[in-house]
Amino acid sequence: MSFLTGLILVDAPASALNNAETDSNGREFPLTNTKHIRTKEGIFPYVSAQAFRYWLRCSLEKAENILFSPIEKEKNSVAYTSANPIEYFDDDILGYMRAKTGGGSTLTRISPFRTSTFIALDPISRLTEDLGTMSRHNDNPVPFKHQLYRTTLKGLVSLDLYSSGRFWATERTGFKNLDEERIKIAKELGLEEGQKGNATFYKLSNKERINRINALLKGIANLEGGAKQTLHYTDVNPAFIIMAVTKGGNNIFNRTIQPDSKGLPVFNKEVMDEVLSVYKEEILSPIYIGLPKGYIDSQKPIIESCFWKDGIILKHPKEIMADIVEYLNSKPELLD
Repeated sequence: MSFLTGLILVDAPASALNNAETDSNGREFPLTNTKHIRTKEGIFPYVSAQAFRYWLRCSLEKAENILFSPIEKEKNSVAYTSANPIEYFDDDILGYMRAKTGGGSTLTRISPFRTSTFIALDPISRLTEDLGTMSRHNDNPVPFKHQLYRTTLKGLVSLDLYSSGRFWATERTGFKNLDEERIKIAKELGLEEGQKGNATFYKLSNKERINRINALLKGIANLEGGAKQTLHYTDVNPAFIIMAVTKGGNNIFNRTIQPDSKGLPVFNKEVMDEVLSVYKEEILSPIYIGLPKGYIDSQKPIIESCFWKDGIILKHPKEIMADIVEYLNSKPELLD
């Protein structure tokens, strides 16, 4: 099984991208907290995986020719999608759980696309508290505070290429993607039927599967989102990406980016050389690195000094996404 394995950096120069609760207890002014982790080393601001996936979904919804699954909501606050990965992009790539109240088949699909928490590369000593006021009226202004930070966020992503566009019909949690109604749809649309062990699956054409992977990668490359954008407009487009097709689902690039003494991201050549040596049998493609001009330019010569037998391709993040799709088109066997 092959995975598209990647690491992403988001540059947050003065941001509050994922907020927590508002704290009013014992405070002179209400304070809106940002999500963060406190450790002995300091404070690590973070963006939750759920928030990142929400940004991605919103970014993808602006793209053309992507069908998103309609949402159904019951009176008891239970909500679910159509659970139809054959027709809908998000049900396929982002997974679902559909459990109707009062009976009916429970359908679940493990998301082929996995996301880590996006956490600060280096701890900060404290979060900045910014004082603002609501002062559009003739009375006294109403003060409030919110937290912000300056950091680089690092996150890991992984796409299960084998599972993308492949839907299971087996009585196993996470793998009962289809019921009889959806199996009928799969057969009517001419999906390929296959067997793995005792499990039956239905598979979209490789062309359609790669089209969906292409849409996902375009969504990542054109990422928008984040809280407090009216006050701290932050470009959350990936400032750095490293990706490759690998045999396993573990992220081999996790330690290739580390902070320097100032907390800025540094590409660690020694770590990368070790990765390329230790995992040489598991890396199935060129190494694709996206780095726009003007961001950590000093790291480009270090990246270019690394050697990989299939090549290390260094371009703008949007360009490497297109290159990855082109590579998958030339190697459809990586989907199986």
